[in-house]
Amino acid sequence: MIIKCQHIKVTVSISHLLHKKTIFLFTTDDKRVLPLIKDLIPSAFMGKSCARIKYSHEYAIEELMDVCKEIVDDHNRKRSSVITDMTGLKKWSSIPSKTQQVLLNNVFCSTCGVTTMVNYSVQNDRLGLALKGKCCGGNVARFIENE
Repeated sequence: MIIKCQHIKVTVSISHLLHKKTIFLFTTDDKRVLPLIKDLIPSAFMGKSCARIKYSHEYAIEELMDVCKEIVDDHNRKRSSVITDMTGLKKWSSIPSKTQQVLLNNVFCSTCGVTTMVNYSVQNDRLGLALKGKCCGGNVARFIENE
């Protein structure tokens, strides 16, 4: 089984060794993965770019999946450009949720016209709030003036 996410490549295979002992062989180029495995599965044998885990380890599969999920989540967090400041977030949360939805669903995009903003950030401004996000056509923004 090979798991890929952008720059992350992880290979997990099941090997039969001598005396019919089964192990998982976990191979990766990502330097963050092996220390996570060692923390979660102290009995794992660590190599330069791989870890060998006894199949008999009760939670081996679940822990390997946890490692993969943590690496993918970390990678996605680093890729995300959404940054929100706390003052802007407080102003935004003071707006009723129905009004928030109206504002987010009524954004103009030069490619697709009136659209919905997703993956947006909220920034405080002395004159109001700046929402910056995405739509299917690219980047969009909306300014909401103070009352």
